Amino acid sequence: YEHLRDTSKTINYLPQTENYQNFIYTPASGVIARTLTCILVNPIEITKVRMQANSSGNSFVNEIRNLLKERSKGKVRFTSGLKYSIFRDAPFSAIYWMLNELIRQRISRMSDKTNNISQTNLGLQGSYLPFLKKSIAESPFWKSFFAGAIAGSIASFLTTPFDVVKT
Repeated sequence: YEHLRDTSKTINYLPQTENYQNFIYTPASGVIARTLTCILVNPIEITKVRMQANSSGNSFVNEIRNLLKERSKGKVRFTSGLKYSIFRDAPFSAIYWMLNELIRQRISRMSDKTNNISQTNLGLQGSYLPFLKKSIAESPFWKSFFAGAIAGSIASFLTTPFDVVKT
């Protein structure tokens, strides 16, 4: 994801505005990255599910060999369920990465604003903001943690119907 996102920032023939980056390139990078991940992981998932369902005690390699034998007979495909995985994961990834980046930017901007706020009104204005600045906005861990938690919650809520279709 990050490679695709960073590459989109350096391509000269793409418009390089903040709105394009936030609402087009970031979600598109997430969709592309997650789709490729689904394509690569799906055969492993199929093998894992078959191993869990069958109590034959086959090893992973033997189960793949059996799948390939069955595939030649036209029974099982390594791509079964792939489109439902993509329908579930791609929208989640687009929403998640877009919100994650926007929230992280917002936290950084809040931190910048707290550096310029003077203590007025008996010290009440912005009294919690120095704590926010030190613990969240300047810490990559906390910024990523809170942005990821919020973005993940919203993206999960919005894409739950797709997850129901997959299962």
